[in-house]
Amino acid sequence: MWQRKTDPDPLTGKDVALPGHVPCETSLSPNLIVSLQCLAMSLLCQHRMGNGLWLIGEPMESVQSLALTLLLPAGVSVEPQDQQGVSALISELICRGAGQLNSRDYCEAMDQLGVQRGTSVETTHLRIGAMMIGSKWPQALPLVLDMVLRPKLPKDELGPSRDLAIQSIEAIEDEPQQKVLLELRQRHYPQPFGRSPLGRREHLEKISLEQIQSFWTDRFIPDGAVLSVAGRFDWDQLKSQVEHQLGDWAGQGSQPQPEQSPLRGYHHCDAESAQVHIGVAYDAVPESDPDRWLQRAAVEIL
Repeated sequence: MWQRKTDPDPLTGKDVALPGHVPCETSLSPNLIVSLQCLAMSLLCQHRMGNGLWLIGEPMESVQSLALTLLLPAGVSVEPQDQQGVSALISELICRGAGQLNSRDYCEAMDQLGVQRGTSVETTHLRIGAMMIGSKWPQALPLVLDMVLRPKLPKDELGPSRDLAIQSIEAIEDEPQQKVLLELRQRHYPQPFGRSPLGRREHLEKISLEQIQSFWTDRFIPDGAVLSVAGRFDWDQLKSQVEHQLGDWAGQGSQPQPEQSPLRGYHHCDAESAQVHIGVAYDAVPESDPDRWLQRAAVEIL
């Protein structure tokens, strides 16, 4: 491991720190070694709640800000076969009102706290991110969690959200580099892992609010979710508040499985452009492999 971490002691149940490890013999550059040693000296805390949610934190007393990310097991790989794009739609709708607040009041509450927020869709997860002044997180965290636990999913906002999702697909034609990467993704990975995070237009046009609500019920669950926080905060206070607010959150879901072999091979996309973009994909070592850090370092150097 490159960093310290904590894990519950099997006897006491308390979080204990485990020392990190940095190899003594390496051919990496001196600057990279220093960066890795600094990472190893940081303190990562982790705690798994009874409902399956992982809470990970890195207190940083030298900063005044705080960033958090919540990963939900609601990425494109778990979308129903005929609803590719439902993750993109729900990632937009959860920003349009939550808890007791409508879309306008919710945005005003976030803005008053100075919270910068956003959502994005990935292969296995839907990501919710937020940045703020460290002292504001106790007030901002409930608002962020309302997006997950109590989203309004207003019917009158579905049309504008659908239009934005379709516009994102249409905009790809003007972004040849991004188009190449999406094509590469679809050919390199087995389905459903090669799906576009933008969805498919013919599906987006037909997805109903009831289907979105069903996806929220099935996939906005703690099993497989990760809440990570870094910045100025107290770990014990954070863990206590998260346990209080998410302790009753429940739900389990199945893991996506490869359904068909990837196409791979060489593929050329015709485009009316003077530019040429080349994409290359290769099989990498898994995250569980001890050499994963060397691979990441090599990619950064290249």
